[in-house]
Amino acid sequence: VQRVVHTLRDGKILNEIVDWYNNPTYVPDIVFATHSLLQKRRTGIFHAVGSDFVNRYEWSKTVAKTFGLDERKIRQINSNELDIAVPRPNANLKNTKISKHAGVAMQGVEQGAQAMRDDETPNPYRV
Repeated sequence: VQRVVHTLRDGKILNEIVDWYNNPTYVPDIVFATHSLLQKRRTGIFHAVGSDFVNRYEWSKTVAKTFGLDERKIRQINSNELDIAVPRPNANLKNTKISKHAGVAMQGVEQGAQAMRDDETPNPYRV
């Protein structure tokens, strides 16, 4: 999210991949869910992921829209245009188990971006 915001605020073109899908996750949701699981002494494997399964291009467009930035500066590319040694698989993980056991609703892309926008305060540790 920060890369999208910073790139677009600088007026630069952002190349985003249309064939990589994942579950973007709002970090505070991970913190709240983990805290809740620890308090409830739950054990096991939990997928702490966001509720949406989207590609990087659509994710970036949602972020741009949420932050009032120019979506037209986001250009679609395919991963085969990148010079990477290892292909990245698309992983669609489900968060139903963590939501049930932690009692935390993991947010989707739009909700997470809105929360980040609303809490956009200067961070001295941000690079």
